[in-house]
Amino acid sequence: METKPIIVEYLIIILQEDTFCDSDVAFLKFLSVDSSISISDKEKTITLLSKKKNKFSVSYSLTSGLVPSQAQRYFKLKLSSKEEKLNEYTELTTLLEKLIYKLHKDVSINVLWNDIARKYAIEGYDLINQVENSLRGLITNFMLINVGYDWHKSHIPISVENRGTHLKETYSDYLHQTYFSDLKTILFEGQRDINLRDIGQIQKFIETCISEKKTQILVDELKGVISKSLWEKYFSNDISYKKKELEDDLDKLNTLRNEIAHNRHISREALGKIQNLSKKVIKTLKLEIEDLPNKVLTPEEQDFQVYTEINRIANYNSSFLGYLAENAVSEWYKFNYGHDNVHTEARFNYNGIVKEMDIIVIIDSVAQVGVEIKSLTISHFRQIRNQAENLEKLIPKNIDAFREFHIVIVIRDYSVNSDLSFTNEIGKLLNELNPKMKLIYGFLDNNGKFEQI
Repeated sequence: METKPIIVEYLIIILQEDTFCDSDVAFLKFLSVDSSISISDKEKTITLLSKKKNKFSVSYSLTSGLVPSQAQRYFKLKLSSKEEKLNEYTELTTLLEKLIYKLHKDVSINVLWNDIARKYAIEGYDLINQVENSLRGLITNFMLINVGYDWHKSHIPISVENRGTHLKETYSDYLHQTYFSDLKTILFEGQRDINLRDIGQIQKFIETCISEKKTQILVDELKGVISKSLWEKYFSNDISYKKKELEDDLDKLNTLRNEIAHNRHISREALGKIQNLSKKVIKTLKLEIEDLPNKVLTPEEQDFQVYTEINRIANYNSSFLGYLAENAVSEWYKFNYGHDNVHTEARFNYNGIVKEMDIIVIIDSVAQVGVEIKSLTISHFRQIRNQAENLEKLIPKNIDAFREFHIVIVIRDYSVNSDLSFTNEIGKLLNELNPKMKLIYGFLDNNGKFEQI
């Protein structure tokens, strides 16, 4: 089977001043000023002499032209290699970007496609997925064996229920619908003992002591006031991995996971962080899973764990709805503007301002539309109107790079009876602040598709 090429594609915009860099040939000659790069116009290759003195070549294609109605020139550079030498490829693209930034102080480099970052992301996500599954394995084994399978039936989170009634009502399946951050909360959220959980219970305990005519309360009787997490009570004593250190490492992995999940480019350095953190966490969790037969809860302690879970799932997590909104709106733009013109993995650089856009619509090599997506309730949507600074924050600093900029609001709690009369005012105010701004709003239908109102 033929090897699929690894592609990196750029769209570069510069101000066209006189005859400087006014053609493909001039652009390539500019890149050739670095002695570690050699370019063959005949073979259409760019060759790097790496820091380790190894040669690495990629095929290239280059097109250029003037941006209509503006004194700007675009260069569309596409690199391709069938050699999976990601380190050398990364070194080449890093050097090329560094050189291109020297073309002009207002140069704009936009990454339209990056298979290197995609491969790093796939490898990184696989490692983080191993961490997630290890966390789920530890919690599932511990809770099922010590608490039982049926406690959760009336406490499924709203976010899980909204994802479809087809989900099986089993504890294992429930955990597989939770987020990485939820798993961390289960392990590390502190709770007091069941009989001393709040001030009312503490007061009742003291009143009982008074009624029994006690003049002293032993420290051991009040130890339950100290808040402890599942991890602290049952897992932390037999390992050197401190709670704060493990929490911090999981937070770092969660941040990196979110970068991957939102289609962001991750670097070789970010992958290295994922590799080091994952290896450390997985090793610890495996040791704890192996030691589970030695973890036994009393009936009172079982109540502690159920209470912790009920409180945790009472907090509604909106991340999943935001993820659904982004995907649905992306499909809507692809339908309306053409699949190949809609880019959801693009970093946009304009006049030194770098922004990762939710969506960029590029037609004929020109950035036509920038899109920012927000998933809001009607009450939060309405609040945008109330303060001028809220509206101004919606206008990106690099708006001049686009012909239009769309703010797309996906309404979470929409119904046919919803009063949306305030939206006309928001749209009008946005347009007054900047004529390029356009408000689009709608909701997700029963099939998860975005429907504009």
